[in-house]
Order: sequence, then structure tokens, then C-alpha cells
Amino acid sequence: MKRRDALKNTGLFVGISLSAGAISTLFQSCKEAQSADIWKPDFIPEDLVDLVAEIAETILPKTDLPGAKDLKIHQFLDRAWSLFYKPEIKQHIMKGLLAFDDDCKAATGKQYLALSEEERHNYLVELDKQALAIMDDDEEVSFGGRSPQDEPFVPIRAEDAEDDLDFDPFFSYIRGNVLWAYYTSEEIGKNVLTYDPIPGQAIGCMDLEPDMKVYSF
Repeated sequence: MKRRDALKNTGLFVGISLSAGAISTLFQSCKEAQSADIWKPDFIPEDLVDLVAEIAETILPKTDLPGAKDLKIHQFLDRAWSLFYKPEIKQHIMKGLLAFDDDCKAATGKQYLALSEEERHNYLVELDKQALAIMDDDEEVSFGGRSPQDEPFVPIRAEDAEDDLDFDPFFSYIRGNVLWAYYTSEEIGKNVLTYDPIPGQAIGCMDLEPDMKVYSF
């Protein structure tokens, strides 16, 4: 199955729970920075920006659809990590970013950016297997994003820290957030998923067809 068909027909929930207004603000701030060509990272260290961009591109490479770099997914992630994560989770992500190249070199003999496309793919597949195995063994893992009781929406950084947080493996955050950012991008939302701008017709119960596309958020 081509990736375009998979995106159309797969209902995938990834990432952290954000209000529609928060996602809109997030994308608007990224778009303004891109249009003015003034983007600078708020969270990702500048010397690791290319690394994050290439990891995202390996997860979602350019095919008949734009790749992660085409949509500047790394900029979206930088903004999201800066604004919408608890301090403990941000620290966990930062530790993972800082250790990523050393771990890669220990496993492959090369830093990530020195790997070929195939080697990058194979390395991330192995990380994914390891992350899934860890998560399968731990049913109490907490995502650490927005709390269920947050009403109205409040950025995570304004919340008190929770005690005894268990962390998902670092790669699960990267993979999940890349997919989440991609699915909620304007390009994919309008041109791949079913785009039905609000307000629209509310259908409480409907039959699902095999070729029915997922609705854009």
C-alpha cells in the first residue's frame, strides 16, 4: 500500500492532547517564522536541529507526499516541546536528544548523520522494536502530556509537576510526535485527509466504508 493510501485510510492517534486553539496557534507561530526566514529553536539545541530534522525525515520520507523536512516538522516539534510538556518530560526528551548520537555510534559505529538512508532506517526500526518491548512490559507508563483535568486549556509548563512519573522510551516520543505533527499539518489535513471545515454537519452515527478517509482535525 502506498503511503498516501495508508494516510487516507488509517485512524492514528499520536502525540499529546491539545485544544484546537492551541494547535492553531502552534502552527501559526511556525508559519510566521518560516515566512520571515527567522526561525530559531526554542528548545532543541542549535547543533542538534539537523539531527532532529533527519530523524523526522527517516520516519516520514518524501514520496508522492511531502516529507517531514518539506513540512518543517522539526520546527513544529521544537515549539511543541517548548510550550506543552511538563518540565520532567522536557528533561527526558533533552537527555534523549543529547545521548542519541553517542548511542547510535555505539550501536552502528557511526553518528546518525553519517549513516546512509538504509542504515538510518534500520537503526530507527531497531529503536522502535526496543521501545515497544519496554512499553509492553510496563502498563503504568505515563505520557506526561496534558492532564485530563485541564479545563480550560493551560500550557503544561504552568502546571505543578506530578510525582513518580514513568517515562516512555525516548524514541517513542520522537516517533509519536513526528506522526502527530504530520497528521495535523495544513498540507496533509487539506490534501490527504478528509477536510471539512468547522462548522460542518454533525453526524453522531454513520456507517464506515473500507475506503473511507480519516477526517482532518
